[in-house]
Amino acid sequence: MSLLVKLKNKLQDPILYEMKIREFDECMLLLRNENAELHKRIDQLEALCRANVNTQRTYVLDERIGELEEENGRLFAENQCQRQEYVQFLDQLSTMVIRTAVMQENIRKECASIYHVIGKLSSLTTNATQSNHLSEMVMKERKTLAIDNQVLHSSSSSSSSFDSWTFDRVSLKSIPVQ
Repeated sequence: MSLLVKLKNKLQDPILYEMKIREFDECMLLLRNENAELHKRIDQLEALCRANVNTQRTYVLDERIGELEEENGRLFAENQCQRQEYVQFLDQLSTMVIRTAVMQENIRKECASIYHVIGKLSSLTTNATQSNHLSEMVMKERKTLAIDNQVLHSSSSSSSSFDSWTFDRVSLKSIPVQ
């Protein structure tokens, strides 16, 4: 308690009281100045923190953008490769279609030529068969005539006159030809 009494006694003196008030005022002014500086410092730190967060976000976003650009480049290269393969495939396919069309046309021409040759061969075969048949008939006729001539010669040598001999052509035709 003695301390409170001393303080009370000191405060009762007006000069001392005013001095203490000035000390408090100076202390309050000093604290206000420090408080203002601390507020400024806090604002700076918050701004720095926001900038840091923005920088980190920017860094993360930059990394992601880099990854996406890299993937886009890879996909573009892959697309170009597939496009080249597609163009080559279309070239090969069109070449095959053209070759097939040419081959088909050649086959049609060959078939027409073969049909023409078959027609000629068929005609020749028919003609040959008819010719063979005619030649057999001619040969038979010749043999018949030869036999007739032999009969006539033999009968003319055996008989004195031809008029007495009767010639039966039908009976001679029934004689088998050898």
